[in-house]
Amino acid sequence: MDLLQMTENSIWHAFNVLDTEQHGSVAKSKLKVLTQNLGTLLDLADQKVEIGLAEFRSTSTLTFEHYKFYLTHEVYSRLPEDLSPEQMRQYQAAVEDACWLLFRSAALKRDMPTLPEDCVHRLFRVFCCLGELMSDPDLAQQVVMNAGEVDYVASKFVQALGRVWDSADFKQLAEIIHHFKFAIFLAFLETRYAQDVEIEALREAVSEVYDLVVEDVLLSGQLHRRASCLRGYRPLWCVLTPRALRCFRRRGDARPCLELMFSPQTQVANLIEQAGVRPNRLSVTADGRTVQLAAPDYKTKFQWLSALETAVAFSAAPQGHQRHLAAARRADWHQTEAQQHEDDRRRLSQINIMDSTKAELEAERLARAAAEAQAAELEMQKAEEERKLAELEETRLELERLLQEEKQAKRDEELVRSAQSRHIREEWERREELERLQSELTVMLDEERQKREAFEVLQKTKERQLEEAQRHLREVEEGRVKLDQELKAARSKLIAAERSKGQVESKLRVRERDVALLATHGQTGLLPLRSASFRDPREFARLAPSSSFRAELNNNTRGRGGAGPTTRRRLAARVEEAETDEVDLSEPPEVPPPPPPTPAAEHPAG
Repeated sequence: MDLLQMTENSIWHAFNVLDTEQHGSVAKSKLKVLTQNLGTLLDLADQKVEIGLAEFRSTSTLTFEHYKFYLTHEVYSRLPEDLSPEQMRQYQAAVEDACWLLFRSAALKRDMPTLPEDCVHRLFRVFCCLGELMSDPDLAQQVVMNAGEVDYVASKFVQALGRVWDSADFKQLAEIIHHFKFAIFLAFLETRYAQDVEIEALREAVSEVYDLVVEDVLLSGQLHRRASCLRGYRPLWCVLTPRALRCFRRRGDARPCLELMFSPQTQVANLIEQAGVRPNRLSVTADGRTVQLAAPDYKTKFQWLSALETAVAFSAAPQGHQRHLAAARRADWHQTEAQQHEDDRRRLSQINIMDSTKAELEAERLARAAAEAQAAELEMQKAEEERKLAELEETRLELERLLQEEKQAKRDEELVRSAQSRHIREEWERREELERLQSELTVMLDEERQKREAFEVLQKTKERQLEEAQRHLREVEEGRVKLDQELKAARSKLIAAERSKGQVESKLRVRERDVALLATHGQTGLLPLRSASFRDPREFARLAPSSSFRAELNNNTRGRGGAGPTTRRRLAARVEEAETDEVDLSEPPEVPPPPPPTPAAEHPAG
């Protein structure tokens, strides 16, 4: 197994993280950084392995298959061909740790995390070691772990926790899920077996699984080593891998006190039991040294012997013991699946043959039954046809009779048709006449519509005139009210004038008499002393009525049969003005014009 096959699962997880759109391809700019880091981890930094990525293919993105092809021919091909298994494991660990840094954020994003980060990291390396890259059309290209591998890892994990592994329960789950992705694998362990367990216990269990699968630990436990200088045996914690046997003074020490590197020439021997010597002894000869070890019991001794022989057998193998077992299990599973598919195909083929034979027999039986039924049916059909033939003969006679009736009916129909044609022509003429009348009615309706529109215009004009007349009537009414008020005022003045009429007339008679006396006695120069108002000649001259006033007074009196009420009111007003305001009585008073007649309300035309 080359280094690329050992690291392709972890590289796929890093590639999948860079594929943010999940389209199956990643931009070359991202892959360039990943390739540069891989070159640095593989001690190829000076060769610039990432430079050729830009010119590889003409696309800006690469699929995982294309990127894997580039890594094979441009990166991993530059490694030395004589790499030791230890160097390959170191490169594998470095590449998987670098890919974990990219995959870490996606792996730790869980709903209910139970395992700490270091445990998840170790389980990731276990998953990459036992998983396989599949290109199934249903699952696309991705790294998955077979249900059998999950069964193997989960059983080791549960047993490390001190519990009993329930394989029947897992088989029910395996019937539903045949392949586990890393997220499903991690969720399965956390939800099923890591709940309510202390963190330290989980770390120990994961560490045992990690040592078994990744570190390829075949067996670990306490053995006793024979001291070289002192007689007796000293307890040591021994860890066996295909490459070496490391012994520690205490479990958990970082540095071993004894390390034996294995090779195909390493010898393992079972020492014969001797009296007085520690039982259950074995010896290991490697690197020119022989170490005697003693197991606590007989069973443990043979377990160590078997494990040591296995380690020596795989000491020179490029792939580890666990990878070899995983490949063997994977081959068995694939062979089992292929055999199962073949058995299913054969079973289906046999079933199909049996079904086809049954179908043929059933078809023959049905065909025979159908033939018998057809023969009986033919007999029945023959009798039925004879009966139908007789009925047809009767029908023929009946049809001939009906034909004659039909001919007669056709002749009658021709007559009716001619009458209908005549009736249709008459109806057509009446229709034309009705259409003509309809057109005339349409014209009349248009004229009536126009008249109606003109009448509506005239009506609107009349309404406007009516509104104008009503407005004028309101104005006249307001004028009338105003004139009534003036008339009331004039009547009040007339009443006052009537009251003073007698006084004015008496004063006028007295003044006329005084004027006559003045005219009679004017030459003597004597003035009457009856009134104080005539003591001054100028006052008398001022109050003397003029000739025009006398003429008007005489005319009004003679022409109207005496002074009327109006004239008397006027004269009384003149006299009152003359007495109060010294008005000149020689000018006739102005007669006010009569009030205008109240206009009658106009009635709107119908």
